[in-house]
Amino acid sequence: MAVKEIYFDNAATTKTAPEAAEAALEMMTSAFGNPSSLHFKGSDAYLAIQKARYSVASLLAAPTERVFFTPGGTYSNNLAVLGACAPYLGQGKNIVTTAIEHASLLGVADLLKKQGFGVTEILPGEGRVIRAKDIIKEVDENTILVSVMAVNNETGEILPLGDIIKGVRAKNKNTLIHTDAVQAFGKLHMPLFRYPTDLISMSGRKIHGAKGAGALYIREGVTINPLVFGGAQEGKISPGTENTPAVCAFGAACDLAKAHIAESFAHVASFKEAIIGGLSQIPGFFVNSPKNSSPYILNISTPVPTDTMVSSLSRRSIYVSGSSACCG
Repeated sequence: MAVKEIYFDNAATTKTAPEAAEAALEMMTSAFGNPSSLHFKGSDAYLAIQKARYSVASLLAAPTERVFFTPGGTYSNNLAVLGACAPYLGQGKNIVTTAIEHASLLGVADLLKKQGFGVTEILPGEGRVIRAKDIIKEVDENTILVSVMAVNNETGEILPLGDIIKGVRAKNKNTLIHTDAVQAFGKLHMPLFRYPTDLISMSGRKIHGAKGAGALYIREGVTINPLVFGGAQEGKISPGTENTPAVCAFGAACDLAKAHIAESFAHVASFKEAIIGGLSQIPGFFVNSPKNSSPYILNISTPVPTDTMVSSLSRRSIYVSGSSACCG
């Protein structure tokens, strides 16, 4: 008899939904042309990409033409931050971020420091959470960018994005705001009109799409420099032949997420509560996730060493993470 698997590592990557896999297969076996080619196979691929772009934009409640496909969330973060800061190299400008960002953001922050930018990384305050006032306090006339994640990938903390946006805009209307929404997009209801940031990073593989496709929303009027050159694809923002199977799987996953976002949220929230209730019976068990956290992420501590716990559960076909996969 087949052993039932229990997969709890969805913050690292999700299983591709059947609808997303079907969309990817269609692009690999039927509409397999280069989207830039003029023949029918090329135009079929091009139209499929535009359909996927509409699906991503619709879930975000953003203009379709402001969504640009990338190879993934890490690339989107790099493109957003490096692309926004590049025009200010050597001008003594600064950016504000947090110390709990994804590794792709913290790595970029380190690079910007070496390039001469001032980088302020806000630490969690009271309650071990990021406070909007601590970020806003660091914004001044030389701040060109504030970059904060929507949901922390390790603890699930939901950052006060609305308050941050309002405070930053009031202090310096020219400061760009970027959010890494990889752990929020398609899971939490975060329409653009409620959180009007300038740049938003997204990933397909976190919402049951396929590996190899992400997206970056860029507000109209915002100009960023590309990281690579030599192609006109994606408005020259992310050039190179598009990964049409992954892009179309991303679009299909967005359609599913939009149709079931409230239902899925309620189901996962109930499930998380039940898990905490059961684990609370274990001596030494401790919940690290703050109260205001995404139901999709649960961070805990137990007396058992992490590697031992992960290996033991894996042998029982229960899959959890001992740390963020991006730090691997």
